[in-house]
Amino acid sequence: MKRLLLIALVVALAAASWILYSQEHDKVAPLPEGIITEAVTRGTIESLISATGSVAAEYEQQLTFAAAGQVVEVLVEEGDRVIAGQTLARLDDQDLLIAVRQAEAALAVTEAQLAQTRVGPTAEEIARYEAAVEIAQASSASARAGVASAQANIDRVLAGATDEEISIAERRVEEAKNRLWGTQSQRDAICGRLEFGGMEADCDNAEASVNQAEEAVRIAELQLQSTLKGARPEELTTARAQLDQARAQLAQTVSQVSQAEADLARALRGASPEQVAVAEAQVEQSQIGVLSAELRLADVELKAPNSGVLAWWSLRAGDQVSPGTPVGTLVDDERYHLLVDIDETDIGQVCKGQEARLSLDAYPEVNLAGRVTSVSLLGEAVQGLVTYRVRVDLEPTDVAVRPLMTATVDIVVDRQEEALRIPTRALRRDAKGRYVDAVRSNRIERVDVEIGVSDSVYTEVVQGLAEGDQVVVSQPRTDLFGGLAGGN
Repeated sequence: MKRLLLIALVVALAAASWILYSQEHDKVAPLPEGIITEAVTRGTIESLISATGSVAAEYEQQLTFAAAGQVVEVLVEEGDRVIAGQTLARLDDQDLLIAVRQAEAALAVTEAQLAQTRVGPTAEEIARYEAAVEIAQASSASARAGVASAQANIDRVLAGATDEEISIAERRVEEAKNRLWGTQSQRDAICGRLEFGGMEADCDNAEASVNQAEEAVRIAELQLQSTLKGARPEELTTARAQLDQARAQLAQTVSQVSQAEADLARALRGASPEQVAVAEAQVEQSQIGVLSAELRLADVELKAPNSGVLAWWSLRAGDQVSPGTPVGTLVDDERYHLLVDIDETDIGQVCKGQEARLSLDAYPEVNLAGRVTSVSLLGEAVQGLVTYRVRVDLEPTDVAVRPLMTATVDIVVDRQEEALRIPTRALRRDAKGRYVDAVRSNRIERVDVEIGVSDSVYTEVVQGLAEGDQVVVSQPRTDLFGGLAGGN
């Protein structure tokens, strides 16, 4: 029994000695003074690309009239908020109203003509066409008679005088001579009584009658000579001209007969598809005329093309305006955006839809939200630096944003939720790669790491560390002799 107790005592002393030895052996020196560590944690890390730019409104539109005229009504003032389609001012529209009425009247005429074309002529119109044919035929018959008469006249001129005409001419000569002899006998008797108290005047009258009778004889003899000679050249020319005129008149009446008959046939047949198409085209043309007149009338009103604020407005009743001359500026004060230039080394990370944060120089304490809405495909090279234009739209805000305000934009190109992260200042790099100084068993050890997303504060650790590990973020410098130099 004593022997067993002795063995147990020896074992107990040996165990106690080993425990004391182990505790003494595991004890290490504390970390040097001035070393600062932080724990490896989990959290959100965002990778940002920053740029600066000027705020621009979604649109700044110059307001102009589409027509010239005198302003008769101004409905808004500078600084007013307007909505799309709101009437801002009006011009005098009297002349344009008349033009609309004229265009509508012309349309009514063409529509009536189209209806008449489709229905065809009435019984009264058919009767008029038939009467026109009869009149034209009568005129043609009269013209044919005229041609026949003219032809007979020229034939008579060409044939010369007949025996009967010559005989008549000779008898007229004889008759004239007989009258001459009678008047001469009367003259001799009257003038012979002068010696017995006759009147001198009676003798003179008798002498005049003789002279007239002598002239009548000469005329009859000339007519006989003319009859015997036949037609003169000028008579033949006149007769031929009369024949040509009669023939031309006949041709004209024949054409009128053909036209009247064609009109009658067309009326009886009704309108052709082509005629209906022409009438329909005329109606359509008149409709376009009405639409054009109405559009010109609408141009007398200046309406807001979009909603916004009248940043500039210079218009008064009585002003004369010209088409295209600006009278105001409309600004969208609800939708703003920025155009920023991103370096070619970063543009590959930027894409449409990414979140953005903005800070305005006018409101440095206010953070605004935005989103990337477009990335330019074409870059621009300036002095060897290539950049790409990126548009960032601001989300609605109550902050009084104004055009041309300077803003800093942070585009979130990557985000990792619940990422294993270390302070970025704990990260080191040498020829072997990236590493950190980690605290293991109260000693500082080099630990190689593989990193992911990084921002200005934290860096994601993909491999090499675990949550809760302590990493050195700052330690005192050593002097040339290996001693502590102080500071971080």
